[in-house]
Amino acid sequence: MLVWVVLVFTTVLSVHMWLWSKGLLLSRLTDIANISEEKNLPFVMWFGPSPVLIFVDIDDVKAVTNAFVDKPYYYSFGKIWLGEGLVTASVPIWKHNIKILSGTFTSSVVAGYQSVYNAQAQRLVSTLRARAGAEPFDALHILALVTLETICQTALGECGVSERIVSKEYYNAFDRAVTLLMARGLNLLLHPDAVYRLTPGHREITNCVGLMHSIADTIIAKRRKEWDEKKKQGLKDAKESGNFDQTRFKSFLEILFEISERDPSMTPQQVRAEVDTILVAGQETVATALFYALLMIGCHSDVQHRLYSE
Repeated sequence: MLVWVVLVFTTVLSVHMWLWSKGLLLSRLTDIANISEEKNLPFVMWFGPSPVLIFVDIDDVKAVTNAFVDKPYYYSFGKIWLGEGLVTASVPIWKHNIKILSGTFTSSVVAGYQSVYNAQAQRLVSTLRARAGAEPFDALHILALVTLETICQTALGECGVSERIVSKEYYNAFDRAVTLLMARGLNLLLHPDAVYRLTPGHREITNCVGLMHSIADTIIAKRRKEWDEKKKQGLKDAKESGNFDQTRFKSFLEILFEISERDPSMTPQQVRAEVDTILVAGQETVATALFYALLMIGCHSDVQHRLYSE
């Protein structure tokens, strides 16, 4: 009985902190980070009925992640979008797929993406330069769009991605779906599926994901047809083809096609799930990291001048 009372109390307290005391929550998280760094010890906080462990030692992180491969229940919120991709997959599927995907991004594969990175970096610089000296603006929006275009090109292997995939409609659906997932995660009252299905948020994210899945299915079907035709002509290796662009990189999608030939578990649904996962994981993390890197550089003019000089 006491255990249930404690769980109910912590849940109610967490709901209060997450919903109505965002400033208090940020302050508490800052305190936790400072205490953990000072003591060099793990810290535990309760997110409703679930404990959340906070570490400052990389060895502690490795130990825990290796010992507990099962994910908390709230990872399932993303399955409406990411299916059984690596981030949201159940343990049996994760254990199988992590083995076949862990060696995907070799140095040679990543090196093939360099031309995409260079072109997108130049585009980003040009976009930001045009805003220099004007009114303040939200750089995160620009960074998010550029990183989404970049990850779409490397994941799907599509040229002219800005016109074909990352339309305003697609970007808005992507951005809104991320926002809705985060909003649900931070609101404990929306965690039960039976409750969330009754909300406008569920209807909205269903529409957003439906749009993105439709576009992704179209691109994947097109690329699969091209892949099958290339096989029939005996042109699996682009270097052996006089008619195929030898400078073209191998996309993540093509790697998944190769895996599907020898592993029947890599179904069309699983291919889409892994593509969607790499898009979300790559876009959000890179855009946020770039945003805060630029913010910190802008706060330290001496560092900015040194970087410019280099």
